[in-house]
Amino acid sequence: MQDGRLARIRRTAAAALRLARRHRIPPDPACYRVLYEGCSGEDPALAGELRHLVETGTLDEAACRELHRRLHGAREAVVEEGRRTLDHLTRELGREVEEAGRGVRRFLAELERDAARARREDDAGALRRLVLGTFEKIAGFTRHVVRLEQRLAESRRTIDELGRRLAEVERVARTDPLTGLWNRRHLGEELARIAAEGRPASLLLVDLDGFKRFNDSYGHLVGDRVLRAVAEILRRHVKEGDVVARWGGEEFAVLLPETDEERAVEVAERLRAELAGRRLRNRGTGEELGRVTLSVGVAERLADEEVDSWIARADAALYRAKRSGRNRVERAARTPLTERAPSPATPAPALPPEAVSF
Repeated sequence: MQDGRLARIRRTAAAALRLARRHRIPPDPACYRVLYEGCSGEDPALAGELRHLVETGTLDEAACRELHRRLHGAREAVVEEGRRTLDHLTRELGREVEEAGRGVRRFLAELERDAARARREDDAGALRRLVLGTFEKIAGFTRHVVRLEQRLAESRRTIDELGRRLAEVERVARTDPLTGLWNRRHLGEELARIAAEGRPASLLLVDLDGFKRFNDSYGHLVGDRVLRAVAEILRRHVKEGDVVARWGGEEFAVLLPETDEERAVEVAERLRAELAGRRLRNRGTGEELGRVTLSVGVAERLADEEVDSWIARADAALYRAKRSGRNRVERAARTPLTERAPSPATPAPALPPEAVSF
């Protein structure tokens, strides 16, 4: 683990523990998980909720546990239900298999006895009755096998349904609730996978220029509509296999696997040009809202580059785009970095250390 990443983890952990002490929240696994994720800024929705609770003086153990229930309770409930169901199915199927095994042994023993009797029997009528009896035994055993197959099929359907429910919970946990894009957590896992596999890829960090001022002028509801509209534009400009995520606040990220810098810059320019050419209108009132533009930092992953360095270079490029007049696309330097640049587009931790007041 790089020193820079370890330092950030330690800072986030320290901030979460300070917040727990300040609000007298026990740092047990459930509460600490909520506070840590809020302080990390990885979940913008959670960060906003925690900030509101801090500002209103309502952050306490009960509020923390309610957030944990909402964020993680569904998955944990499905996992626990799955554990109980699988435990029950294991016991039931174990009994069924044991009974089937006993039935097979009885059936084979009876067949052997019937075969021995058939070899000794001279009377045609007695032999016929013996054969019919054997057929009845075969039919009975076949019915038992069919019942076992049905039981196994029911168990498979139950397990498949649990798998579908768990997959849906996992999908929701990796999705930004406002825009429907992937969230920062999912993107981080995809970046790590690309790096681990050594695959070529490019990363775009995208920030809405002056969005805070826009939000303050027209309100958060209109701002949320703009974020959803931008998310839809991003979706339209990527291909299957690309990953579009909300990085935090008004910042987005686009991961383009198997894409070099030149192609990534073309994608970024199309995104920038489409949004710059649009005039926004409030659908409810018809009011003209003007334009919102994008600044984009583009970084192609270097050979053997760590994820933190890759993100840092894209963020530094985004910072240059903002400093150079906004509504621009900038390419990242091709020198590995270990820390993210102090970009104004990068959301600060939702619940930073003591020095920051609310």
